[in-house]
Amino acid sequence: ATCAAVEFSFSGYPLSQIYVFAKTPDGVEFLQWGDPLPVRRIRGDGGAAGPPMYRALMRKLPPGQTFQVKLSDTPTLLSGDISRPSQEMTSLSSASAPVEPSELQIHRTDLRLNHKKHDESVCVDLHWSHPHPLLRQEPDDVYFRIKWHALQEPSTQYCEDEVGAMTRNCGGPLSSVTSALPASYATICGLRPN
Repeated sequence: ATCAAVEFSFSGYPLSQIYVFAKTPDGVEFLQWGDPLPVRRIRGDGGAAGPPMYRALMRKLPPGQTFQVKLSDTPTLLSGDISRPSQEMTSLSSASAPVEPSELQIHRTDLRLNHKKHDESVCVDLHWSHPHPLLRQEPDDVYFRIKWHALQEPSTQYCEDEVGAMTRNCGGPLSSVTSALPASYATICGLRPN
């Protein structure tokens, strides 16, 4: 499956979500594309620069599918503000592989603040670099998942970003580190030495 960013202007009330209706070239009518999508204002405030611009991320598009969309602020094309049809676009025939994180480093969290717990567990900081640390609701956004496992124990998932979300669940920016790429970190607790 692939994704597509839908950018549009809207001069009404501030939007938090939009309904997307899609149609293939041989389709008879536009059909609702799942649940409403969260939108992000990407520029403009309705002043002299023109109406605000928004972006939504369509997901799980069939590979190599040609389609066009209409947008509405209501779950129907019979009422509300409805866009004109977009130009036809074709999704990629296969998903692009994201760039892997680099410069992974792990160290125990500050010992003055991170005392051993009653179960002998400790916390560690995981640092990594990646060229795309921000989520912009673009098809090339990268989502992180952190898992760990001890010898002879099953894997434990610490966190995972939600695909299509506007904020990360997994890691935060680390602005105090100087590196060639933007750095992120997560503090992982509950680890026990073997």
